[in-house]
Amino acid sequence: MNPKGEECWIAVVGPSGLDKRQATLHLCIRADGEQFMPPFIIFRGKGFITPEEVEYLDSLPNIRWAFQENAWANALYSRKWLRYFASQLHQKWPGEDHLLFLDDLSAQKGARFNKIAMENRIFPFPIPANCTDVLQPVDHNVGARFKNIMNAFYKIDLGTNFERWRDYKNNNSMTESMRRMSMAFWANEAWAIVKHEKQFLRQSFSSTVLVKKDSSNSLSLRGINYKPRFHLGYFFLFLFLKFRCACNSLLLLLR
Repeated sequence: MNPKGEECWIAVVGPSGLDKRQATLHLCIRADGEQFMPPFIIFRGKGFITPEEVEYLDSLPNIRWAFQENAWANALYSRKWLRYFASQLHQKWPGEDHLLFLDDLSAQKGARFNKIAMENRIFPFPIPANCTDVLQPVDHNVGARFKNIMNAFYKIDLGTNFERWRDYKNNNSMTESMRRMSMAFWANEAWAIVKHEKQFLRQSFSSTVLVKKDSSNSLSLRGINYKPRFHLGYFFLFLFLKFRCACNSLLLLLR
């Protein structure tokens, strides 16, 4: 509490928009098994940073980082990310096919993106818009959990270094470089926790209509059980998703 008449400083944590302007967090989650793909942080800027910051960011084992002028996952970044993703797949499962569910983002649906995917035996499947409640294992499950853990580390940092965070705009006590490294550290620690929460990650997928869990507790795609039905299964799944989205839109109009 501040004495009456004294300036009050309030820390805003949540959907203020600042997180999007400073950085974007890119998560890629497996429904089951080892989480081999680290999160990417896309920082705002052109990447003109000091060697000390580069060394620090590279030293964090659980994340990868990139720069984009607006901290956006644009087409160029998405293709670079896909190439990195493919390189990790080839190391672990050479010569195998892989299914990649994606947000309905235009940067991930271009011809050049799809060409890289097909060359690496990756089958991209964009999730239709307005179906987050039935399809997205990341947004309201893994992503929310990840951000809550990052928020907890932020609050610890804020409590430990309150003066530095409170006055950084006036006395430059927290440079942009220091803020980036702090965010990177929070993300690194969050992923170190989340990637081992196997039951939670499985439940995040089994709660959607994308996968089903059988009596042996193994996960499989709904309607896509063997290769001859691969493309047909996608077709029927897509029709079902479109129908569900249309129903959701109709319900919103009727409310």
